[in-house]
Amino acid sequence: MLRTFAISLVTPYVGLVMYSRGMPIGEVGAYYLALGAASALGQLLGGAASDRIGRRRVMVLGLLLSGAALAAMGLSLRLPGYWPFASTTAVENLLGGISFSALNTMVGDRGNGIRDMVRNYGTVRIGINLGWALGPLVGGALADLLGYGAAFLISGAAVAASSLFALTVEPSGIQGGSGIPDRSYFARISPFVLLYAFIAQFGLTLTVFESAVRGLSLAGIGSLYTINGLMVVALQYPITSRESRGGVLRWLYIGVLFYAVGFYMLSLGSSLWWSMLSVAVLTVGEDFTSPIVSAVANALADPAKRGSYLGAFGMITGLSRSIGAFYGGIAMSEFLRDPLALWGSIDALGAASAISAAFVLAPALRRLRT
Repeated sequence: MLRTFAISLVTPYVGLVMYSRGMPIGEVGAYYLALGAASALGQLLGGAASDRIGRRRVMVLGLLLSGAALAAMGLSLRLPGYWPFASTTAVENLLGGISFSALNTMVGDRGNGIRDMVRNYGTVRIGINLGWALGPLVGGALADLLGYGAAFLISGAAVAASSLFALTVEPSGIQGGSGIPDRSYFARISPFVLLYAFIAQFGLTLTVFESAVRGLSLAGIGSLYTINGLMVVALQYPITSRESRGGVLRWLYIGVLFYAVGFYMLSLGSSLWWSMLSVAVLTVGEDFTSPIVSAVANALADPAKRGSYLGAFGMITGLSRSIGAFYGGIAMSEFLRDPLALWGSIDALGAASAISAAFVLAPALRRLRT
């Protein structure tokens, strides 16, 4: 929870910082592609390292280094232009990916079967989103009052402090082995590329749209992320309980539908309250999809090399989020002043992801049951 709170103080505003310091919006989307590559590499390295030296050690080291990188991001804002900030942000994404991969693997170690994993990931998400509910709101207020630089310094100190709590986590998993996942694993998780590109629009695209088109303040944008976090805390457990008793793909499709409705609602109203309602709807979609995706990726992995497999999964999803940010940047370049066209083009990604899951994931899950 503390790590998520600390990270979420500033991460929703990275793209806005780049945009406000002169980077064209299309280039911001391309830059997010590079950030995703850095995070993906970090997850790949973190997964392999967690198999070699243990999940807890990797998590603690990653948190300490990530905190230092966040502080460096704050200090870089004292320099002119946006490239010093862009460079340190890439380093932080690499280090943050390392610690997150270890956490994801540790949760998978404690699951027994796909439905059990759905429950575990749902439970973890509740704790994570307690932090996410407050972080963006507090971070937006800090940025308004003290400036972005101070907000990043505070975030870095809090992330480093969270490593102390990671030391109390009981070690898990088998140490000593790692390896590259087989090609069939990559093929079976390929539908998640489109899915994560789609859900990544709840980030750069939403933040820039609400700021540039709707005119929301940083505190107002932060309140949207607070709604997101509170909705997860309130609804994740009952939704996960229902998911664990039925076919996982059916719930995945329902989640994509809620996402699509919530995104499109953003085009239909201009008030803060309407934006909050739209975010509440798409968050229900997040509650359905997120535990399912993590559980499926775990269930399809080789348990003896879980860290390496989930590191590869994290690499794929990280790159996919960046592809989504790049796609969103292009869409905003063309349609930023035409909300219906903008969010309609975003929902096309969601439809494509659902179709891909039907053709690829459904057969893979049937083989898993047999």
